[in-house]
Amino acid sequence: MPHIRARGTTLDDVKTLSRMTSTEMSELCQCAITDLTWEVTQTQFIVDGAVDGGYPIVEFLWFDRGQDVKNKIAKILDEALKQRGYSGDRAIIFSQVDQTNYFECGNHF
Repeated sequence: MPHIRARGTTLDDVKTLSRMTSTEMSELCQCAITDLTWEVTQTQFIVDGAVDGGYPIVEFLWFDRGQDVKNKIAKILDEALKQRGYSGDRAIIFSQVDQTNYFECGNHF
């Protein structure tokens, strides 16, 4: 934990984003880099009945670490997306997970 889900991007871009951002984000989250789980979700965007190219959406599921850390992580991810050439719309969405609702190997945190 945290889990990072990316859609509207390519697999290669997400692999690069993980290399570009994981060290700094793990320090901010006070977790090991191996605790950051990246996932690429292949999706199709639809606008007014037609397939659309969409834009990158990165969802960050985590145990809340405060607004300051959230702001810093959002900036890190947004800057990395811009560096990968995503110059249009970009969305970073945080979803807070209550530790009692997150189970790993049958045990909650």
